[in-house]
Amino acid sequence: MSVTPEISIIVVSWNGENVILNCLESLLAQSFSGFEIIVIDNGSRDRTREKIRSLSDPRIILRENRENLGFAAANNQGLDRARGRYLALFNQDARADRHWLSELLRLAESNPRAGMIASKVLRPGVPPTLDSAGLVIYPDGLNRTRGGGEPDSGQYDQIEEVFAPSGSAAFYRREMLARTGFFDPACFLYGEDIDLGFRGRLQGWTCLYQPRASVFHPDPARPALDPRRKIYFVERNRIRLALKYLPFSALVSGFFYSTPKRYLFQGLSYRNGRGPAGAFRRQGGNFFDLVRLTLRAHFSIIPDIPSLLSERIRWKRERRVSPREILSWFRKFGISARRISDQN
Repeated sequence: MSVTPEISIIVVSWNGENVILNCLESLLAQSFSGFEIIVIDNGSRDRTREKIRSLSDPRIILRENRENLGFAAANNQGLDRARGRYLALFNQDARADRHWLSELLRLAESNPRAGMIASKVLRPGVPPTLDSAGLVIYPDGLNRTRGGGEPDSGQYDQIEEVFAPSGSAAFYRREMLARTGFFDPACFLYGEDIDLGFRGRLQGWTCLYQPRASVFHPDPARPALDPRRKIYFVERNRIRLALKYLPFSALVSGFFYSTPKRYLFQGLSYRNGRGPAGAFRRQGGNFFDLVRLTLRAHFSIIPDIPSLLSERIRWKRERRVSPREILSWFRKFGISARRISDQN
């Protein structure tokens, strides 16, 4: 009879033959040993699966999907199969410091109201720059990584509360997920982590940041396979989150003020070559493509409005925090329109 692991790590792989071994070997080398690794392969067409099998470690469990189900649905498969008291997510192209798990577990055990723990995610380099020190959120529901793109000079080296963890290296308490559910599979790509984090906070859980749980992850500003998909899904899932969870006053303010202000700064960022809009321009997208993709994201929500409003009613009934407290999150864990437009 196998021993139940304390922690289950879920890794979603997809055409990652060049990175998956470094990822899994860094996890197998952890100083804390009571874990299992559940790899969900999302229909890879390269040698990813063969490389995973070559490790022959009993702690690795491989599930193979015939097609790409998306990041959210694949992670849900892993979470559903996981046996651990804590559940960790890890990107296939990331590498963990050998004390990553032990530091996350130590902080979680000493803070029972923390349903989520964020890692310190660094982009490799000399010196390294920050990829994520947790997530921050704009008043219309869009999010960014805290400190993303900043040189790592010790400014995020203290344990503190953040809004939610980045899904590239996240740690969750099973008790929280039993109440919130897993990821929203309708997200497919991008925004799954902030959506789950919002639900956790609506249920009264907090998120702490552990700077000693460090992870190296490639620069997200590298050219994407399809930058148009990112523009579309980020905006689409932002709207979904807003309709499901934001207080009515925040929806009205977002429609008339927060979102138009952000669009203005994103237009300036496109012109100046900064942030996601600037990256989109460098990858061949023109300004009218950006506008069309944004409008497409808005119109794509129309068929889903009945189900989103149903979710809104459910979470309004189940939340354990007041609308005033929700609005306070945008001050405590917020980001400005200029910063969210310029940050990669």
